Amino acid sequence: MTAISSFNIMNEPWIEVLDVEGRPRVVSIKEVFRESPRLRNIAGELPTQDAAILRLLLAILHRALPVDGDDEVIRRTWGRWWSARTLPMPTIDRYLDDWTDRFDLLDPTRPFFQVADLHTASGHTSGLSALIGDLPVGHKFFTTRAGDGVAALSLAEATRWLVHCQAFDPSGIKSGAVGDDRVKGGRGYPIGTGWAGNLGLIIVEGETLVETLLLNLVLTTRSHDEDLPPWEAADWSAATSGREIPRGPADALTWQSRRVRLHVQDGHVVDALVSNGDRIRVRNQDNVETMSGWRRSAPQEKKHGEEPVYLPRTHNPERAIWRGLASLIAASDVVMGRRTGAQTLIAANVSWVGDLRAHEQVDPDAAVTLHTVGVQYGTHNAFIEAVISDRLTLHAEILHAPELQDCAQRAVRIVDAVVQRIGVLAANLARASGRDGDGDRSRAMEQCLQRFDPVYRSWLIDLTSTSLEDHEATWRHRARGLALAMGEEMLMAAPRLALRGRVVTDRNNKQILLDAALAHRRFVHQILSDIPKNDNNQPIPHEESA
Repeated sequence: MTAISSFNIMNEPWIEVLDVEGRPRVVSIKEVFRESPRLRNIAGELPTQDAAILRLLLAILHRALPVDGDDEVIRRTWGRWWSARTLPMPTIDRYLDDWTDRFDLLDPTRPFFQVADLHTASGHTSGLSALIGDLPVGHKFFTTRAGDGVAALSLAEATRWLVHCQAFDPSGIKSGAVGDDRVKGGRGYPIGTGWAGNLGLIIVEGETLVETLLLNLVLTTRSHDEDLPPWEAADWSAATSGREIPRGPADALTWQSRRVRLHVQDGHVVDALVSNGDRIRVRNQDNVETMSGWRRSAPQEKKHGEEPVYLPRTHNPERAIWRGLASLIAASDVVMGRRTGAQTLIAANVSWVGDLRAHEQVDPDAAVTLHTVGVQYGTHNAFIEAVISDRLTLHAEILHAPELQDCAQRAVRIVDAVVQRIGVLAANLARASGRDGDGDRSRAMEQCLQRFDPVYRSWLIDLTSTSLEDHEATWRHRARGLALAMGEEMLMAAPRLALRGRVVTDRNNKQILLDAALAHRRFVHQILSDIPKNDNNQPIPHEESA
């Protein structure tokens, strides 16, 4: 068999995508930019893998498309690309041609995203399981791969996992590479996860890949001469660079958290060495990281003696994206790098799109999708426990219109109140039948959220400044109707003992006969009182169980 000496990902297909017709394709870097108007999205093995590849492509665009001028010039330049729904390919092609030789996965001296001579003193390697992000430690069968796939990877698949590894690799002890002065006893001790693993990533998605690329290309964070991605930087070695702060968005999007070497045999990757790379300082990277929200941390301010200190916001895997809407969207008068001391900062790409819509560079009726992506790591961040992925579609107008944001958030608060009421009803029905109601409460609240989830998402898609009051009234009508219907269902399903009831002590320390009918009457009264009568801007009071 002829040995393969080159696999240049600039020209070789390796990125899995769907075209606008929903058909799968595999394309190269040059093809993905050229074909982006005819592609729907990146569609690899995991949402985190897709996000890591998107970040790589955005880093290329930051370097390939320098834009000079004031904010208005920058917006107009971006607006021309958006109106045409195309990228300036001659400019991009010139950049790609200049750096093509740095994108060869198998280059003997500068392999892409790797260190050519990386090795351990013992000669031991990490195995392919250290490279593949969906293979949790100790759970070899819990994976999207099957059979003999872990024994060898195609060069295309290995490239996808290599990019993922640099972004999301777990923390923990790594193989100690020769040349890394941090190694002790042949071990590389934990330096944290890959940079993207610290983030609650937010991707603003359009209808096509070219729209997604443009929406996330935050030109207010223009790359500069020192903001070098790894293919433009000096030669890499096993040693740390000594830097903990990215020099710009391109650097942050491609931060080399690990030193990696792929072992190739007969045209397949059969082994890998994954060692520690560059540690990153997590705090106050909001001036370079464009795809995460941020929260102000008083403990970190006290610890480091500086303020403000912002840490990345992460996603809760048990909480749907719309329930945390307030942390994702806000009026776009604060763009990345212009801090106000606020307790939270929204992601720069979300702020950017809101700013573009406010200055009429985005279509008035344009809809975008907020895609949240993240990782929940296991003990000590040593393995990937779960991948987080959720999407919410809304009009871009919401991202710069406080009145729309308030309306969307009031609708969420109504859901939260109904969920609490449903929980109380479930607990009271259980108590009326002689059971402890805690488990019933939790299950009912979860079921309530599941029922509201598609209803809220479909309502939000239609939320615009046109007939805002009517749209909010429609939501209150829907929420009230759904709540009452669920309450009726729970009453009809109540056990016979609940119909008879039992004597319980209420929250006023009085003895009452609690039966299903009483529990339901209270619930109905609360819902009819909450939704139509409370002022929209006031929190809805919660009632405890009897």
